[in-house]
Amino acid sequence: MKHEAFNYINNDYVLFHECLKRFKYTKDEQMKLMDLSMNVLPIESTSGSFMDLRFIFEICYYLKMYLYKNVYKHTYGKHIIKMQYGNTIYEKEYILQLMIKVISKCISFNRFESIQNIEREMILFSLKRNFKPILWKTREEKWTYLIND
Repeated sequence: MKHEAFNYINNDYVLFHECLKRFKYTKDEQMKLMDLSMNVLPIESTSGSFMDLRFIFEICYYLKMYLYKNVYKHTYGKHIIKMQYGNTIYEKEYILQLMIKVISKCISFNRFESIQNIEREMILFSLKRNFKPILWKTREEKWTYLIND
């Protein structure tokens, strides 16, 4: 079951969360999960297109600051995609780096507090409880918000 996290990442949020919650991963496994998490899927909502950051949040939460300091801060050449926000075109990785930095700052001593911190950050709109997606590319039949266990 431990290695199923590699199949569930960006595919099944609930099962991915359960794997990270229950199992410990080696540094190599953590690096692989972090690399896979960079393939962020788009989510369509009535407000526009957003990134599915739930998987990255779980990695930030369970792997703490190791994630941001050692991988996301340095690994941006692999997945360069142009994205438009308003009238400005950005490389996807620049926006993703900014979002990961904000997620990392929101991580607190417990999960409830971390989710409350996310609710205060506008840039993390796709992680908020008031986000209403209409189309996503995971296997979920119903959208699952961040699990607060």
